[in-house]
Amino acid sequence: MTGRRVVLADDFSPILREVAKLLQGSFEIVGTAADGQSALDSAIALNAIAIVTQHRNRFIKASRIASAAARAFAAAEPQKHGGSPLL
Repeated sequence: MTGRRVVLADDFSPILREVAKLLQGSFEIVGTAADGQSALDSAIALNAIAIVTQHRNRFIKASRIASAAARAFAAAEPQKHGGSPLL
């Protein structure tokens, strides 16, 4: 695999499947989630480098996911995540 581990988040499973197809080969899809909080939890647990989600999410705003992810990854061991937490 590429080592570029991502979590996909959308509440509509056909969208998840299509996005996964587009990213296949360029990224390692390590998890999927139906809401932003689950995506954030999965990304941290699965050592993902990014979360791919829609900008507007009825459960949690993408900006809140980005902010929480940045804090969580900054607090983690730097060598574990290999650099910048967000793309």
